[in-house]
Amino acid sequence: MDALRPDDPAFTRLLVLHAQWLARQPGGVRADIRDWKIEAPRLKGAALDEASLSHLTIPGADLESARLSGSEWEKCDLRQSAWGGADAEGISLMDVKLDVSSLASANLSESRLQWVSFEESNLIGIRLLEALVSRCSFRGAVLEASCWNHARVLETDFSGAILARAQFYHARVQFSRFVRVQAPRAVFSSARCVDSEFRDADLTEARFLGANLQGTSLARSVLRGANFRGAQLRGVRMDACDLRGARFADAKMLGADLRGSDLTGARELSQSQLAQARTDSSTTLPNGHPGPFMKGRGAERPPRLAVG
Repeated sequence: MDALRPDDPAFTRLLVLHAQWLARQPGGVRADIRDWKIEAPRLKGAALDEASLSHLTIPGADLESARLSGSEWEKCDLRQSAWGGADAEGISLMDVKLDVSSLASANLSESRLQWVSFEESNLIGIRLLEALVSRCSFRGAVLEASCWNHARVLETDFSGAILARAQFYHARVQFSRFVRVQAPRAVFSSARCVDSEFRDADLTEARFLGANLQGTSLARSVLRGANFRGAQLRGVRMDACDLRGARFADAKMLGADLRGSDLTGARELSQSQLAQARTDSSTTLPNGHPGPFMKGRGAERPPRLAVG
């Protein structure tokens, strides 16, 4: 692997020719960079749209505000990089290491990410709208206020990540892990989050309106004040959860496991919904009394607040 610096004449010439190619000027050549180690890389604001880059080692790359739209990266080591504010819409990342990097507010919408590692990275406000994310790792990453609307997420690991106020509207998530995530006020409305794990998560006031959660486990999670109105919860594991004050209007509850969960003050639950779910003596029912649920006793109604 050849080593060079960004101010190396050969590298500078390559960027100039690529800029000409992007501008459709005569003599321009698309950048095709392979098997290089770039030292002390300062590429802030660089124009690398539609470039092809593979088998590169670029430690600590400064790509803040860079133009990376439509570029293709394969088998690259970009750990400890800075991509803040980068426009990487439509980027393709395949087998790329971006651990301990900063991509805050970067735009990766409509991107294709496969086998990419973002572990322990700062991804606050990152945009991944309509992205395809497959077999990636966001373990321990900070994804607060990130946006995943209409994204497809497959076999991806978010364990230990911070997802507060993250948005997954209409996202399709399957075979993924959200174990021990901190995701208060996260939004999964109209999402399809199936065959996945949200165990031991903080999902306080999270919204799952109209979401499909079949085959998914929420066991031992904090779901206080969460909104499951119209959600598909058939067979979902919700055992040992804190569901105090949660809302369930029109949720499909057949076989939902509520054993050991605290439903005190849960709203909009009908007798039929609770009768179809699994409860036992360790369940605390909406009226604050222990289960199991039995029809006709009013246990589906939350307790009235004392007046005066």
